[in-house]
Amino acid sequence: MVFQNPFESLNPRRKIGDQIADGMRKRGESSSSSRHARVIGLLDRLGLPRDAIDAYPHQFSGGQRQRIAIARALAASPEYLILDEPLASLDASAQAQLANLLQDLAVTDGLGMLLISHDLSIVRHVADTVFVMYLGLVVEAAPTPDLWRAPLHPYTQALIKSVPNPDGKGVLPPSLTGEVGDPANPPSGCRFRTRCSHSFDRCSIDSPTPTGFVLATHDPYQR
Repeated sequence: MVFQNPFESLNPRRKIGDQIADGMRKRGESSSSSRHARVIGLLDRLGLPRDAIDAYPHQFSGGQRQRIAIARALAASPEYLILDEPLASLDASAQAQLANLLQDLAVTDGLGMLLISHDLSIVRHVADTVFVMYLGLVVEAAPTPDLWRAPLHPYTQALIKSVPNPDGKGVLPPSLTGEVGDPANPPSGCRFRTRCSHSFDRCSIDSPTPTGFVLATHDPYQR
């Protein structure tokens, strides 16, 4: 697991090398020399200096700390990573570097990743498949190129339109009307209906049933 904020997910009182090695100890790697060698290898792989092994989190930038957090997760030799907004606290340059790193890990190591993010540009760059959620429910899922080429659900369409367009025109995308529902007490029927320009009477009673791999269809009530 890689958490959103590396300033909080790393222990400020422990050395970087010890924190990365925790996962190796958990999986039974008892030799201190082999753990040291693997920590050095992970630091090299993630573009971190080798002397980071004896340093503390406060001595690194936000992007470097997140690389350390990824190294700590990789130390347990996982088959997949869960990344919760891993780039949200970073500047644009660090985001781009880490997005490329994640893509490289997925391709070269065959590492599965579940990336949770509100940043659609990062999602488009990294993900093979996208699941769009609204108020706790998946409303649409598709291979990433297909989702961007032909989004079917109104919420997905609004999300993609909200991505800034660097065309110099300075035109803001249309915003969704209405208020976001309470997840603990969601609207009846379709949860998105209170903000959807396509809603009609049936939407307040019946919730669309996802079918197939692409969960949203042109008729969301198709059985």
